[in-house]
Amino acid sequence: RAMGMPDTDAPVGDIVLRRDVWLGTGCTVGAGVEIGAETIVAAGRVVVKSLPPGVLAAGVPARIIRTLDRDRDAATIIELKEATR
Repeated sequence: RAMGMPDTDAPVGDIVLRRDVWLGTGCTVGAGVEIGAETIVAAGRVVVKSLPPGVLAAGVPARIIRTLDRDRDAATIIELKEATR
């Protein structure tokens, strides 16, 4: 585009963040990606594929590290959210 090239549909697509998604600072989310409810993405990660609900994702590109158990992980999630305020 900067060089006068025509726009393409390649970088176009909705980004869908479901309920209670937490993206760490500096995350990049690609076009057409959906992040499921109650999913956490670690800081600075690049999300290029959709993520299911209730997972912890990290890495570049972001991948599922583990499935979150709401009862087991509740205290950890609260601590993480409070640490970023």
